[in-house]
Amino acid sequence: MIDNPQNVFEELQNDVATKLMQTSPFDSIHFPDGNTFRVLTEDEGDIQFEFDSMIAAIGLSLVVHSPKGTIDQPDIPGPLITKLGFDVWVSEAPVLNRTAGVGTGVRLVKAMTIVLGALHGFQPTSIGSPVYAAGFDTHRERIYAGDDDRLGKLIASRICHFIAPQVAAEITS
Repeated sequence: MIDNPQNVFEELQNDVATKLMQTSPFDSIHFPDGNTFRVLTEDEGDIQFEFDSMIAAIGLSLVVHSPKGTIDQPDIPGPLITKLGFDVWVSEAPVLNRTAGVGTGVRLVKAMTIVLGALHGFQPTSIGSPVYAAGFDTHRERIYAGDDDRLGKLIASRICHFIAPQVAAEITS
């Protein structure tokens, strides 16, 4: 979560992260040390370490990325953002995540469908407009522990795209 959000875009990321952390089964996932599952937000700083730690400890991670938008009518007050979009990356290290007693047991595509369902139609207080699912993409990468690591660890992701149409954002300096 972004501490002390300073604009509507950071507030949106926090609203989305909070919604997902309150959604089952994410609300009942715990790390081996007892800490609860948290959804990362891109603008809270360098989250790569926390992402890597989550993947290494439980095999699953959710990241709410910074929003992006289009302004199709720049000559009217607001500005009126015609489509405000953001992505939620759902990532899994399948071998670890599906190991009984170690991972969450919530498979990648199941987690993706939960994210899509939880956020489709959700109206964050930050933007006063409902959010709609707009699609998803796949992404895969293999990370290596060092030069001698020949196998690496597969990280599979689904990038869930969301839009909030007709957002009248208050933009100040």
